[in-house]
Amino acid sequence: MKAVILAAGLGTRVLPYTQKIPKVLLSLDKKPLLYYQLIWLKKNGIKDVAINTHHLHEVVESYLRTHDFGMKIELFYEPVLMGTAGALSKMKEFFGKERFLVYYGDNITNLDLRALERFHDLRKGAGTICLHAIEPHHIEHSSIVEMDEKDRILRFEEKPQERSLSGSMCAFSNAGIYLFEAEMLGHIPDGKFSDFGRDILPKAAERCALFGFPLLDCYWKELGTVERYEAAAKEFSLRIPPGLT
Repeated sequence: MKAVILAAGLGTRVLPYTQKIPKVLLSLDKKPLLYYQLIWLKKNGIKDVAINTHHLHEVVESYLRTHDFGMKIELFYEPVLMGTAGALSKMKEFFGKERFLVYYGDNITNLDLRALERFHDLRKGAGTICLHAIEPHHIEHSSIVEMDEKDRILRFEEKPQERSLSGSMCAFSNAGIYLFEAEMLGHIPDGKFSDFGRDILPKAAERCALFGFPLLDCYWKELGTVERYEAAAKEFSLRIPPGLT
């Protein structure tokens, strides 16, 4: 299985930290976020990784040129941002006909990918979306996912402006980690900006079988804001979660 780390974002919500450092290289206990992401992928058996870049591309390139992870890492520079899904339209040859993992570059986790694959294999869907629990009063800031009793995604809605949770609805949100079969690439238009949350997953959930995998037994953080990054940096200064070193 191959993987892609989405690292092209401007990191505007993490300014001033990202003024001279791309978000994927923000420091956690004196090592960049990308270090932990690649170590985690390698420990889970992934040897081929694509990374899309845009903001401060040369800094990411320099870091990878001077650090050997014992993996095949291919950079895909975007002169113009293509969105979380649009970025993959240029990687179809890289993925070929294999299943692949999509990993948002502002995430960090020690998820056991074997458990995710077992879940995915049992349900035999086109894709599995990792989810995290949310509070009902935070739904307007999240990607809301509704599932049935068999974990199939019934509805995927990106940052709803106004919505009430039904009693049967699972209060889960997109965690930015996807396990996709190659067929999912067919849902992504070539050469156009597209976002997984807004453009691809809501429609794909209506057309094919997508399942939700709640992240209940692992460490997971999204570092997309100054507050979340600083909180994670403090955590790592005290104890680095297992599986990330």
